[in-house]
Amino acid sequence: VIIQRAARTFVVERGDYVFTDRVTIPVVTGVEVDVRAAIYRGMRTNLSELRLGADLRALGARFILHPEALEHVTRFDFDGEAGVILEALRSGTSAAELEARFRALDPRLIFAVLGALATCRVISAIDDRTPMAQDISIARTPTPREPTISRVPTQRQPTTSSSIPVALRQGPPTSPRLASGSHPRIVRDFDNAPTNVHPSGVSGAQVEQLLASRVALLDAGADLFTFLGLPFDAPVSHVRAAYLEFSRYLRPDRLAQFGIHDRQHEARTVFAQAVVAMTVLTDESRRAEYVSSFTPMHSN
Repeated sequence: VIIQRAARTFVVERGDYVFTDRVTIPVVTGVEVDVRAAIYRGMRTNLSELRLGADLRALGARFILHPEALEHVTRFDFDGEAGVILEALRSGTSAAELEARFRALDPRLIFAVLGALATCRVISAIDDRTPMAQDISIARTPTPREPTISRVPTQRQPTTSSSIPVALRQGPPTSPRLASGSHPRIVRDFDNAPTNVHPSGVSGAQVEQLLASRVALLDAGADLFTFLGLPFDAPVSHVRAAYLEFSRYLRPDRLAQFGIHDRQHEARTVFAQAVVAMTVLTDESRRAEYVSSFTPMHSN
């Protein structure tokens, strides 16, 4: 009961408080609870989705559970489903990777486990880059199979105001905005072109530029559509086409061809976020839930 009551305090978004040297509420002596269990339960059941994602981003992107910290895990009183998360943490993982890998898990569980462990310093951040806010979309579909179609990416313009570069470019830029009812050129190319591998004229520097722009969007907390370089609420076919671009250039074998060494896990994190975007935005019900959560900001 004490843990449940302590967990309810996570509902409070803000408020005034004072310190006093006197206890003014009834206290039962000899009763102790572990605050770590209250932290986990508060995150799991009461913390808002926005804060759940924001708080984890402030703590890190990828985490690892070192063997010497295992003894502290039992003090959190995790749900039984958390076992696969703890096992993945032993070799290092992120929220986006866990969502893509364990599709049956509740995303709130993933973020609550990572958030509680990181808050209590039981897991360590592998790097200090902030991941995308919408990794915690609380929605997903089965992870799509890795496509084999190859294409040179076409520039797209995000709907939010930003000076961040958003796509690779090989020639003069195309129109930055799509006319109502039109389709981006890349979708028409996909429908008409044969599914064979085309010679790539993209340089390693351009791929690094793509990575840098996506990392900047992650740090800025851009929505999933903007992250893919699409207008907000773009059609599913456009989402799939944009995902194929990420898949073509950010796979480990392709990075090796460009001579890019992903030592900071930037490409892995960016591609994992592309997978999250693909799985959320191509499922009808989950996409509707995600879009509705942003409607007030994009309705003007």
